[in-house]
Amino acid sequence: MASPPPTSRQYVFNFPPPAANTPPAPVSQQTAVAAVLALTGNNVWPFTDVMAGALVRALGATLSYVNQSGIGVTNWVEASRRRRLLAPSSVLVDLELDGANNAVTPSIEADLQNVVINGELAAALKSQGLSVSAISLLHTSVTTPSLTTLSCQYGSVGQSCISQTSSDTLSSGAIAGIIVAACVVGAVIIFIFAWYCFLRSWWNARQKDPAGETAQAKPAMTPMGAQPFWLKGRNIFSNSAKNTPRNSVQLNANTETPTHPAPFGAAAHDQGLPLSPEEQEREKDLRGQHYAEHVEMGAVQGAQPVQV
Repeated sequence: MASPPPTSRQYVFNFPPPAANTPPAPVSQQTAVAAVLALTGNNVWPFTDVMAGALVRALGATLSYVNQSGIGVTNWVEASRRRRLLAPSSVLVDLELDGANNAVTPSIEADLQNVVINGELAAALKSQGLSVSAISLLHTSVTTPSLTTLSCQYGSVGQSCISQTSSDTLSSGAIAGIIVAACVVGAVIIFIFAWYCFLRSWWNARQKDPAGETAQAKPAMTPMGAQPFWLKGRNIFSNSAKNTPRNSVQLNANTETPTHPAPFGAAAHDQGLPLSPEEQEREKDLRGQHYAEHVEMGAVQGAQPVQV
């Protein structure tokens, strides 16, 4: 009996699927230098965006291995609290300097160290309107640049790019301060000149009538002593100042209604007739009383002594 023909066997091979043609992941290059600067001065705190922009421009003007577009200020913080009101303040500023090539990062670190030590960075900051008394480089390290630093043309402050028109913001503020100071000085000069003119006019007016001021400064002479014996019974004051209360006690022949009654024998005296001894004594006593009243009330200003 013939054997059946052999049957064919089917072999199935499970091969893995071909790998997809995907590009390799890019390796980030550390082309930037992260640095920490310590700025000390009287007006560095509070540190503002305008001051940060001035620092970016100063670094761009002094560094040789990095452009201003690759410079960014990422953060800042006050270094220490001031114990005195007028003590200098310090601020720590974090920088990012992108040289676009990892081969130049050592040169960037050395260049930054040089401009800090030789004072070029301080001079550049002063030209931008930010005066500092000391600058110190505290730390440097190689890092990967941020997207903000890569996309800004004139540098960055925080997450914002510096615009070309804002580069003169601090200079404009300094000019405004100079204008305000000039106005204040001008106002002070005008006030001093006006005060000088006032004093000069007052002095000239005073020099025109020195005698009048001297007469006003001298008080009226008032007899305070006792009546001398040779003036007893005599009226030593004239009637030059009329219609005054103190003249009412004087005997005025022109007054129709005298304050005191006429002395005994006055009619005979007015007519030129001789007075009797009794009339003379009475007239002397009455005139003595009038003199005593004048002494008590004070002398009439402007009265002149006369002989009766």
